[in-house]
Amino acid sequence: MADHDQQYLVELDANQHPNILFKQLMSRLSCFVLRPAAVPTRLMNDPEEEELPEEIDTDELMRTLGAKEMVAPRFRWRRSKWLRNCPVALHEGNMIPGKPEFAVSFLDKMYVLSSAEAMDKFLKNPRPYLLPPQPRPPCKITIQGPPLSGKTTLCHLLAQKYGAQVLDINTLIKPRMEEERKTQLQRAKEESTENAIITIKQKIKDEIEAAAKEAEQQETNSEIEETVAETDADLEKTEDEETDQEKDKEPVDGENEDKAEKDEVIKEPSEPTTKAPTPPPPVEVDDKHPEVIALVEAAMVEAEKMPVVLPPEVYIEIMEEAIKNVEKDLRKNGEDGPMNGGWILDNFPCTRDQWGVAFDKGLIPDDVIYLKDNSEEGKFLTKRWYKLNQTEIDAKHQLRVQEEARVKAKAEEEARIKAEEERLANEEAIRQAKEEERQRRLEEGEDLSDVDVEKVTADEDDRQGDQAKPPPIREGERPEDTQTEDGDGAESTIEVIPEKIEDPLPPEGPEYDAYKIKRKDYDTEWATCSALITGNTGAEPVIIELDAKKEEGVMFDTARQLELPYQYAAWEYSGMDIDEEEEDLEADLNEEEEAEEEEESEDPNRSKKKPLGDVNYYCPVALKENGVLYPGNPEIGAKYREKV
Repeated sequence: MADHDQQYLVELDANQHPNILFKQLMSRLSCFVLRPAAVPTRLMNDPEEEELPEEIDTDELMRTLGAKEMVAPRFRWRRSKWLRNCPVALHEGNMIPGKPEFAVSFLDKMYVLSSAEAMDKFLKNPRPYLLPPQPRPPCKITIQGPPLSGKTTLCHLLAQKYGAQVLDINTLIKPRMEEERKTQLQRAKEESTENAIITIKQKIKDEIEAAAKEAEQQETNSEIEETVAETDADLEKTEDEETDQEKDKEPVDGENEDKAEKDEVIKEPSEPTTKAPTPPPPVEVDDKHPEVIALVEAAMVEAEKMPVVLPPEVYIEIMEEAIKNVEKDLRKNGEDGPMNGGWILDNFPCTRDQWGVAFDKGLIPDDVIYLKDNSEEGKFLTKRWYKLNQTEIDAKHQLRVQEEARVKAKAEEEARIKAEEERLANEEAIRQAKEEERQRRLEEGEDLSDVDVEKVTADEDDRQGDQAKPPPIREGERPEDTQTEDGDGAESTIEVIPEKIEDPLPPEGPEYDAYKIKRKDYDTEWATCSALITGNTGAEPVIIELDAKKEEGVMFDTARQLELPYQYAAWEYSGMDIDEEEEDLEADLNEEEEAEEEEESEDPNRSKKKPLGDVNYYCPVALKENGVLYPGNPEIGAKYREKV
């Protein structure tokens, strides 16, 4: 105590109460010329200094800023977890890269702010922007993945971890879908009613016109029949008169000609007079007509089956409104907290058109998480789909197998019957041929005793063969129904115990084919969406491999990827780091000559001034994995948090 500098020494009575000691200490400290707190300072404060371009590489920017306004040689500013991101913007819920002109140092770290306003806030009080849980993702995330990959589960786990809200487009779109469906049905009803009225009017009009034409045709036919009847009567009368006159005398030629002309005149029937058709009266048909009602009801049944399709602009508009409501609640609940972010999109946008509209309107998530099934041919998700729908799929497959077996059995039975008929026909033909041969030999007087013995033997063999054959299976009867019964009257059956297989693949069939088509369509659509995302944002989606992991494992990997940009990262020890160390050593030339001689005799890689890490010059990997202090190779180095 006596050797200590007295102007920096504070003596207190330890027998006093802690509150009294605290007050005494604060009163003594107020007399010292001390800074009350660490003050942040600007690193690019010289107006004559050349400004750094905004497109400068992050590593080069950190190296350049590390040497600005150093408090002492060999004490460069260190990189922070924010790296190049603006801590003020990140605290407010936005991920914005900072600009070199607004670089600031605080304690031993450097921070790059995004604007003059953000820099003023940080210089006034930097601690609210640096305290835990910062830095953390602003939680503007969308989760993408094939069907049954666990998107919704992951969304809720991440929302619980980061205090965000899950936005499901299927839930948000329901009111608009119902409204659109009502509008669509009302429009379909109006159109179908109008078309039905026109159709029924035209139908009634056609029926009236057809009835009028038929009546007119009947009237015309009756007039023609009357005219023909009158003409026939006149002809008969004229013929009778001519017959009477011919009996008296022969007519002269002129009289014959006049009479022929007269006959021709009589034979020509008078043309019927046609009346102008009267127009049918106007038909009155409204929406209460029975036929109109029937047509409208049929049209409405078909309209209800039609899916409701909304343009992508409607989806983006609804999602924008939901995000605004989430951020509004976020500002209301915490005035000093983040003002943006705090939302997770569940499988949205999911099409190329929706992504295009989202980019046009500025609705761009900070992170796109894609859940990838990296198993062979996607068997992991296929087994999960089959496990969830196994009862239904197996029932349909069993019915299909039974139907195929029934058709096959029927075809086999028909083939067997046909073969049996052909066999009997062949045997009958052979028998007839033998009988004819026998009759011929009888007629010729030959001895048939040997032939009769052979025939009897063959007949006995045929009878024995028929008795040994099983009874035929009738159509519609299963083979197991014809099994013989034992002495107790119970059917003899063989019980087959199926082998237990964990997570089997689904059987081939239309259900599995439909799933494969759906999966293929999604993979094709995602390939186009991924290219669009990369082209508009310049960043690749974060790929999370499922690999038969549980939900907690998938969530852990996702959170690690999201927080990776805000973690300290190591980099390879290169020539630029060596040059920085040489510059620091050259600036620190005020030490004694003896210390310089000692340094010359030491190994430069083990110098006390070299910024070595906690394990000194030993390999940290060998110490961690094998528990051995193994000297490291100076040519293979790395820097982590400014330590070698």
